[in-house]
Amino acid sequence: MKNETTVTPGTAGAVVSNAISPTATRTRLDVSTPSNDDAAFLAFMNANLIGQPQAKKMLLRLHRAAKNKFRDRTRPIYKVLMPGVSHTGKTETAIVLALYYHDNPDAFIRINCANYKNKGDITRLLGASASWVGYEKPPTDEELLANKDKFDPSALLSAQNLSAARKGSKCPYTIILLDEFEKAGPEFEQFLLAIFSAAKERMGNNQEVDFSNCIFLMPCNLGMEELTQRANSIGFVKPQVNAVEELGDIVTKRYPPEVTNRFDEVCIYGKLSADDIAAVLDLAIEKVDRNIAKAYGTSTFKLVVETEARKHLLKLCLNNRGDVADLKRVVPRELTDPVSVAVEKRIVGADDQLLVSVENGELCFDRIGDGEVIALDGSLLPKAKKDEVERNSAAIGACLEAKKHIGAGNNRSAQLVLENALELLEEHADDITKVSVLNLLGLAFYKSKVFDTAAQYFARAISVRLEIGESALASDVSTLYGNRALALKHDFKRAQAKEVMEEGMRAIRIHRHTESADGIRYFCETYLELDSSKGLELVTLVLKLKEPRN
Repeated sequence: MKNETTVTPGTAGAVVSNAISPTATRTRLDVSTPSNDDAAFLAFMNANLIGQPQAKKMLLRLHRAAKNKFRDRTRPIYKVLMPGVSHTGKTETAIVLALYYHDNPDAFIRINCANYKNKGDITRLLGASASWVGYEKPPTDEELLANKDKFDPSALLSAQNLSAARKGSKCPYTIILLDEFEKAGPEFEQFLLAIFSAAKERMGNNQEVDFSNCIFLMPCNLGMEELTQRANSIGFVKPQVNAVEELGDIVTKRYPPEVTNRFDEVCIYGKLSADDIAAVLDLAIEKVDRNIAKAYGTSTFKLVVETEARKHLLKLCLNNRGDVADLKRVVPRELTDPVSVAVEKRIVGADDQLLVSVENGELCFDRIGDGEVIALDGSLLPKAKKDEVERNSAAIGACLEAKKHIGAGNNRSAQLVLENALELLEEHADDITKVSVLNLLGLAFYKSKVFDTAAQYFARAISVRLEIGESALASDVSTLYGNRALALKHDFKRAQAKEVMEEGMRAIRIHRHTESADGIRYFCETYLELDSSKGLELVTLVLKLKEPRN
C-alpha cells in the first residue's frame, strides 16, 4: 500500500501530502565539504591560531552559525565554554575572530568574570537603576547614532557598547569574551541565563538590549588541575576522548543543568606542543617586523632572524613551563628591546638588513648594508607617497559618493562612507581633503538633525582649515563658520552661534584673498538670520574684502 495522504483543496485542516513521486530523481547532497567561504575562514584560522585542531572545528561551526540566515534569532549566535590550561590560545581566539570579522584585533568586549563574584557587581554590566548613583537616562535614537562608536562606562553591555566594540566595522557580530568564567558568582550566571535563553535583557535604565548578534566565548581553567593530575590526557598531546568525558562530569558538577544546557559547545584547549610554540614564535617575529615597517614606512630596515637564532629563542621559551607566556617574555627581552637599542643608537638605518644570529649561546645582531647609516627619517618613502595618493584619492571619491547620498536623503549611508574616509586620512592626512570630509560629515549629521554632533564636526573642519592658511583649493572659511553657526542655532545655542560668527569675521579678514563670493554670501545670510543688526558691519566687511591685494 502506498504511503500517501489525500488532500482536498480548500478543506479546513487539510494535511500536506508526504508522498514521494516514484519518478523523481534522487541526488545525495554534499553538505559536509566546506564551502569557499568556509575554506577561506579555515585558512585564516590556520594562519593566525596555532595548534588547537578541536578549537578550529568549533570555530567553523561558530562561523556557519553566524552567517546562517535561518538561525534562531531569539538566541545569541554561539556560546562556547573553553576550558584549558593557561596560555594555550583561548584569549587569542577572540583576537583572531575580531581580526577576521572586524579587521581589528581589539574589536571585542572583554569581561573579567573574577570581578563579578558578589551580589551587586552585576550593575556594572547593566548600569544603575533609577534613583541610584550612576543612573543614566535611556539614550534617544539620535544619541545612539551620534555616540555609536563611543564607550559607555555606565553599563558595559549596553547597546551602545555592543556597537562600539566593533570599532566601526560593518560586520554585525559582536564578540564578548567572558574571561575566567569559572570565577563568576551565581548572580552573574543568572544574568547570562536570561541572555542565553532569549537574547534580550533590560539595562538598569530600562533600555532593552538585543544580543542575538553576539558571540560569547567563555575561557576557563575549570577541571584542568584534576585532569593534569590524571593520565596524559592533557599535555604535549591532543585531548583524548576520556578527557572530554571527564571534563563533562566536572562541568556538570560545577554548573546546574539550566546553565550547561544553554552552552552550544564545550571545547577543550590542549597544551601547545613544541612545534606549535615554534609556529607562534614565527608569528611573533613577523609581528616585530611589521611593527618596524609600520613605524618607518618604506624608509626602514628588514629584520632577518636566522634558523639557529629561532631555535635559540624557542629553547629559551621552553626552558620553564613551555607555553606562550614564556614566549611573550622572551621575545621582548631577547629580540624587540635590542632592536630598539640599535635604532636609538643609529647603528642601523634605512635600506639595511638587521641580521640576528647565534654565537656562543648568545644572540648577535649584525648590520648588513654599505656605506654610512641612512637615518630613519622618512627620506625613502616612494611606497608611502603612493599609499598617501591612493588614500587621498579614495577619500575624495568618498566625498563625491557622500554628496550623492546626502542629496538623496540617505544621510546614514553618507556618514558611514565619510567615517571610513576619515580613517583613511588618519595615517596619511591630506588636510585639504580632510576639511572636506569633516565638513560633509557635519552636513550629514545636520541633515539627520543631530545638531550637536554636526557642530563638533564643523568645528574640527574649521580647526584643520585654519592650519592650512591661504589656499584657493581648500573649503571657504566663511562657509565652515556659517555651517557651524547654523548647527548651534538649531541646537538652541544661539548665543554661542553669534560668538562663532564673530570669530568667523576675524578669520575671513585673514583669509580674504581665497574667499569666494558664494562663501561670503552664505556667511552674511547666516549672520543676518542670527543678528539683523550686523547688516552695516557686514557691508563694511564685504567692501574691505574687495580692496585690491597689497
